[in-house]
Amino acid sequence: MSRNFVFFILLGILAGCTGGAVVFVPTALPADVSPTTYIHPSGAFSIVIPRNWSVFEQPNADIAAVSFSPPNSNTPLVRLSVVNTGATIANDAFGGLMLQYQTQIRPDIADYSEQDRLAISDGSWRISGVRSFQGKPQPLNTFLQKQESLFAVLDVAIPTDAALASEVQTFISTFTLNDTNTLPPAPLTALSNASTSDLEISHVKTWSNPQGVFFITGEVANRGVATYANVPIEARLVGAGGLTLTSATDTLLGHAITPGDYAPFSLRFGGGQPNEATSFEVLLGSRDAALTTTTVITAPILTWTDTQETGEQGQFYLTGTVTNTSTSAINDVRMVATVFDADGNVIGVGIASPETATLTAKASSNWTILVPELGDVPAQYIINAQGLP
Repeated sequence: MSRNFVFFILLGILAGCTGGAVVFVPTALPADVSPTTYIHPSGAFSIVIPRNWSVFEQPNADIAAVSFSPPNSNTPLVRLSVVNTGATIANDAFGGLMLQYQTQIRPDIADYSEQDRLAISDGSWRISGVRSFQGKPQPLNTFLQKQESLFAVLDVAIPTDAALASEVQTFISTFTLNDTNTLPPAPLTALSNASTSDLEISHVKTWSNPQGVFFITGEVANRGVATYANVPIEARLVGAGGLTLTSATDTLLGHAITPGDYAPFSLRFGGGQPNEATSFEVLLGSRDAALTTTTVITAPILTWTDTQETGEQGQFYLTGTVTNTSTSAINDVRMVATVFDADGNVIGVGIASPETATLTAKASSNWTILVPELGDVPAQYIINAQGLP
């Protein structure tokens, strides 16, 4: 399964007080915020950052990708991604590559709109834009740069805090591409897989059915190298001042998300959307809690056919046959459907077991998935099959 898609960990701070003797605690030393030079393991680039910022290096052999988050935050403000195109990028070709990246390749292309672009004296370009992030518009500056065969993207989410914005501006100006690196040649499209975490939420859509039930649907991509199972996901409807008005929780559909794979979700608010709600948040649970050593069997060992059908009352059905091509039995086979609108956002999900959930060697079984609710007109869908040894 191949498609182009932010992993959030909730942090709580508890405060309490006790009676008894007064205890004097030595004043803690201030955090070391002096600059330090970060060099990507591939050698493709370096940048000087405050040493108290956190770093996430994406494990992707095709590109050099890293993101940086300020202290006490799990939301990256800066993402760097570099690809080795395999040939020196001529000045007259750079414009075409920029256009291709902006209109076809950006990982956030479904949620992003370009507003302005400006040529910089060093040959790079700054592109101003806005993307939808957690139901709110987020201003974003994208810097595109080349050096020999390297094509670099530097995304900066513009913070509202003036001091933080100044700090970011200072350290992104130190970004340097290096001719000497170990990046293998890769197509420009490899940049579509750049992410800021192992698990990344994308293609989110909010909608209500005729009965007033409110839905938040989307999918999660696994950009890492580990398999994640039983991943909890939560959606919150937020009012003025960041107050959570109501929430819904579930787990991602399917047995697990293997590296490079995707899993959909559908979070349902039976009471509808509160009038006071101004935005929403979608959060994934603890990374450690989701790690698993479970072996998940999927394509190409499991193969399947699929056909779309419409029921008498207009229901959206998907049917087909799933086959175990191996010489060993596969247990608890599950078929998962993700339905998208014309903009590539998730508008419905479904899951079902085939008629025979345990497939013996070389066996096949029919399956049917009813997608109970759709948030728009379906334009495409993806089917995934998973089983256990």
